[in-house]
Amino acid sequence: MSKVCHTGIALGPFFTVLVGSYVNGKPNYVTVGAWGAVDLIPTLFVSIKKTHYSTNGIEERGYYSINVPTADIVKKVDYCGLNSGQNVDKSQLFTYSKQYSENAPIIEECPLNYLCKVIRKEEVNGFNIYFGKIENILINDEIMDGGDLLVDKFYPLITISTNYFDGKDCIGNVFKMGVEETK
Repeated sequence: MSKVCHTGIALGPFFTVLVGSYVNGKPNYVTVGAWGAVDLIPTLFVSIKKTHYSTNGIEERGYYSINVPTADIVKKVDYCGLNSGQNVDKSQLFTYSKQYSENAPIIEECPLNYLCKVIRKEEVNGFNIYFGKIENILINDEIMDGGDLLVDKFYPLITISTNYFDGKDCIGNVFKMGVEETK
């Protein structure tokens, strides 16, 4: 087997998530591909450009949500990556409830959600990496069997290079699908 040398951006695959925060009292969401588990405590990290509007809410409240979407809302997910909350109001894009958290919005359309309290922040190459202790995990019943996640029922949105996948097929291009939502 031969290998091809590639330099540049990380190709993936990465679960694409929506990181939620309250900014000036309103829900705001940013699309993120750089996130994951840090340890077994449990701690998750998200990496968000320092200049993103959402960082204001994370800094102010000390919390963020990680909302794992599926392909059926890909246009809205991409819209959140194309548009800053500083310029557009994203608070009405998704259904959210304060029932689960007063500290960060939990998106009901996403079948898997994490509520994280910031325990540490690092800056790397103009990005803030927030390390958050998981305070709550919310999982839709239809993707669970007892305590087990049903992988044949859960198809998170995946990014590979510049394309979105539904777990199997390419469904569109990053930063192009949300343009329709912008109109």
